[in-house]
Amino acid sequence: MLGIFEEFDGDIDGWTRVCRDTDNSLMTAEDWSLIDRLVMNLGIAESGLASPEFRAETEKILRENAPDETTREAVRDLAARLNRKSRS
Repeated sequence: MLGIFEEFDGDIDGWTRVCRDTDNSLMTAEDWSLIDRLVMNLGIAESGLASPEFRAETEKILRENAPDETTREAVRDLAARLNRKSRS
């Protein structure tokens, strides 16, 4: 799912247009929303502008939804790439 999200640069409209006529059961709009929230929140947390509570809550959501450290690290890496890209 992370690869699909990155392929569309986090653009749910693009994903919806392309996948509308195909079987997109691998990923739901809820999945997309969760990844989008994590990418945004991790970017805020890494910016140094977030409170300790916000960072802790973001990590809690990540731990609750990513099954293992490898997946959590993949989400963090994705967030870093997309947040860097959006700033340039």
